[in-house]
Amino acid sequence: MGGNTGRNGGGPRPPRSNCDSLSDQTPLNSVDLALLAHVVKGDVLEIAVKRTNSAKIVVALHRGKVLGSITSAIVRKLLECIDSGHDYVADVISKTASSCTVLIHHK
Repeated sequence: MGGNTGRNGGGPRPPRSNCDSLSDQTPLNSVDLALLAHVVKGDVLEIAVKRTNSAKIVVALHRGKVLGSITSAIVRKLLECIDSGHDYVADVISKTASSCTVLIHHK
């Protein structure tokens, strides 16, 4: 006996949700240049939601500090998924002195 029978103890695992497979490659916006100086290609950034007044902004955190914001085409779905309990990270895939491109994906 053995094997993985799913979360409920019987039957196959449920299909992955859209939130599980959500990903996007995008440049960060409003990058903190002083913080960017400490970022290297390959770093993994945490994705978080920052609330300002009545707006929600998706941000990328480097060691707990906001490196930049996410405004890609998936931002609305990303907010929905985060609000429903999903966690995301962003891999730094390229960087210059003034810009940073990341690959956002499920943690």
